[in-house]
Amino acid sequence: MESKSFRVRSRWQWSMRSSVLMLAILLLSTLPFVNLQASNLARPATPTNLAATAVSPTQIDLTWQDNSDNEDSFIIQRNTVDHSPTYVVIATVGANETSFNDTTPNCDTLYYYRVLAHRSTSSPPESLPSDPANATTHACPPPNAPSSLSATASSQTQINLAWTDNSDDETNFRIERSPDGSAWGEIGTAAADATSYNDTTLSCGSTYYYRVRAYRSGDGLFSEYSNPANDTTAPCPPPAAPTGLSATAASTTQIDLTWTDNSSDETSFRIERSPDGSGWAEIGFVGAGVTSYNDTGLVCATTYHYRVRAYRSGDDQYSDYSNPDDDTTDACPPDPPSNLNATAVSDTQIDLTWQDNSSDEDSFHIERSPDGSTGWSEIDSVGAGVTSYNNSGLTCGTAYYYRVRAYRSGDSQYSGYSNTAHDTTDACPPPDAPSDLNATAFSPSRIDLDWQDNSSDETGFRIERSPDGSSGWAQVGSVGANATTFSDTGLSCETTYHYRVRAYRDSDATFSDYSDPADATTSDCLLFYLSLIHI
Repeated sequence: MESKSFRVRSRWQWSMRSSVLMLAILLLSTLPFVNLQASNLARPATPTNLAATAVSPTQIDLTWQDNSDNEDSFIIQRNTVDHSPTYVVIATVGANETSFNDTTPNCDTLYYYRVLAHRSTSSPPESLPSDPANATTHACPPPNAPSSLSATASSQTQINLAWTDNSDDETNFRIERSPDGSAWGEIGTAAADATSYNDTTLSCGSTYYYRVRAYRSGDGLFSEYSNPANDTTAPCPPPAAPTGLSATAASTTQIDLTWTDNSSDETSFRIERSPDGSGWAEIGFVGAGVTSYNDTGLVCATTYHYRVRAYRSGDDQYSDYSNPDDDTTDACPPDPPSNLNATAVSDTQIDLTWQDNSSDEDSFHIERSPDGSTGWSEIDSVGAGVTSYNNSGLTCGTAYYYRVRAYRSGDSQYSGYSNTAHDTTDACPPPDAPSDLNATAFSPSRIDLDWQDNSSDETGFRIERSPDGSSGWAQVGSVGANATTFSDTGLSCETTYHYRVRAYRDSDATFSDYSDPADATTSDCLLFYLSLIHI
């Protein structure tokens, strides 16, 4: 029974072993297929060492390490927010690629990237994303400069500008203007995409220079300037013509003009004159706003014609002429006398003669001066046709200057002056000599003199003494004008002294003749000594 049981158990064990063996053989025979199937179901290996490098304002280059050997592509994702799960696929590259150039970014912008390997037969088909990498694109370039700028005057006060817009990111256009192409100033702006601008605040007949550039407000960048362009506004209308011209004679040689100024922008007024209203010539000008002019240096009793026009120097424009007007200068004065001569005939008189050149004078007026340049005064007048005058009552030895002019009473006109003539009166006569000289001994040492003063213009008297009356005369004293006595003291007793006196005049250093001599003898010496003892 036990043997049978053993046999039965052994047979079962063998059967189980055979079954296990067969199963093992079966499993081993299917193992490559199982491994291959598992391999096809696993996701690709994740790329690593992702690097992002900005190479321009609009390009970032990516590189990474390919860790998968069975991917069919790589997916590139981009984001602009750090750690944001919202990445956007921007490109796909083939298997085994390890770089990508992103050429779609904006300038001066931070971008984040990641890369995933992809195999379409995997589940899921993408690898895990690489670690992110980031880079900031280079600073934005300025807007492109506008081109083909043109300037076209459309009126006296407006120039229209047009240009080509070469930029797609400008905020506006800035317009600059210059009077000479060198000193620029901004005058206005035009909106983005605008290609024209009208400058409407200009002056007529003036040249203006322009240039334009684009501006982007986001980063405050300007483009380069466009080409410059210029044009000149239409010519200004001429100044308004003056009116109401009036010509009025003011004298024999002057006509005064007045007019009404009707212009607000003239630089000057130009005055023209004609002898007959046809042969016009410019004779002068006055400044802006002036409404009068005095034409001098004219010929007496002559008619002159005038006209006036306004002038603007900025554009060399003249107004029309004013109305013409004329007037005649006053009647001519008498012709001046000539050949005036002055001749001294005594010490108190100078006689004048001249030539009468006028036919209508009523008188001649004589003027005199002490020096020929100042102090002229009229001293007398003589009738028409008279050609001489005697000036008496003068001072001897003195120079006098004369001039003469004719006078016509009907229109109170004087001629011009004659030539100037002068002469000097004869030298003054010496003072009259004193007379009746007396000499009287007053004491042993004194003799008193007295005389008669016969002169009216002496400065004084000089007294001379001589020991013998013929020689050795010497001045012993002097007295002033009109004096008639002199005492000679300090003399010797019992001595005869001879005297003579003469008048003198300082103004011309002139002496009179001497008086007759007179003499006297001092008292005897005894009296002199007695006088000393008495003293």
